[in-house]
Amino acid sequence: MQSVEAELDHRCCKLGQWYYGHGQEYEGFPAFDALEHPHCELHGLGKELVEAVEQSASADRHGERSEGG
Repeated sequence: MQSVEAELDHRCCKLGQWYYGHGQEYEGFPAFDALEHPHCELHGLGKELVEAVEQSASADRHGERSEGG
């Protein structure tokens, strides 16, 4: 299985570093303020995806995965 590197912490990715750092000068602008929620959701979904892949890989290693999926 191929490994993928991704930052799962919304405050540590490049956008998060800017958003919670220098980007705060734009706080109060509707477009800026509206960015936080979907950005956090994206990272949450990424965490769920990584966990699902890890569980599947672990089940495969232990022969626990059922036929067909």
